[in-house]
Amino acid sequence: MVSIRPYTHEDISALMELTELEDWGFSEIDCRATLMVDPEGLLVAQDAVGKPVGFIGCFNMAPDIVYVNLFIVQTNMRGKGIGRKLWNAMLDTAGHKIVVLDSISEMKEWYKKQGLVFEEFTVKCYEGKITNVETNIYVDSSYICVPLTKKHLPALLAYDQKIYPYSREKVLRAWYFGSDKYSFIALYNKTIVGYASCHMKSENVCFIRALYADNDIIADKLLVKLLSHVPKATMLSFVILDDKPLPKYFADFVNTGTEVRLLTKEMPGIQTDKMIMNTAHTI
Repeated sequence: MVSIRPYTHEDISALMELTELEDWGFSEIDCRATLMVDPEGLLVAQDAVGKPVGFIGCFNMAPDIVYVNLFIVQTNMRGKGIGRKLWNAMLDTAGHKIVVLDSISEMKEWYKKQGLVFEEFTVKCYEGKITNVETNIYVDSSYICVPLTKKHLPALLAYDQKIYPYSREKVLRAWYFGSDKYSFIALYNKTIVGYASCHMKSENVCFIRALYADNDIIADKLLVKLLSHVPKATMLSFVILDDKPLPKYFADFVNTGTEVRLLTKEMPGIQTDKMIMNTAHTI
């Protein structure tokens, strides 16, 4: 007998163990950020004795959009209908909102059968170890790169809405602010022209969660700034939009797959020209 219930704080360690066994790119920082945006966004499948055997996580990306960033069932419990129960519980939570997720290739057709028939953009996944980063690159002195602070939030929101046709304030606050993230903005004449962020999943594993910029020069400067805070030999992971070139620092990185953003309803207006590396929790 399996039932679905809201999470408790005691469930977080079980979730992290499960995602670690699967080698998923989902960290405790991501989990905390999800719950910061939506405190009721994590649902748990428990067995007859109350042990967690599966999870589904989602949050309101915007008032009418739900992003699903976690969907996992314990390996020996798969094929028993637990995933279906979790999925239906998530749909009940989402109601009539647009559901969005980033699908691995193996799950794409299953999600399409669930109604996520619209494709937004495709990204390539990479991972590898940092060896050498050229820090003395030439960049127009008009560009400066500074740590992101709360005073920059209004300007960051304005820049972000050049990319997304809705306010992502809660998402930006949760994923890009705080002592456990490295986040920077690029400024030109005191105007934001790009931003980037990464966080350490563990002592030697790092995720780039954002790299948005007006042009390649700004993107390169932001990337160097990020990598200057990451120890050499760290295992670094990121996703990059399919139509963007791979930065030279990652020439030896391995392409670990391709994923596609799927939606239940077409949502025009997202501008991907400034989007280089994007947060994507593949499920």
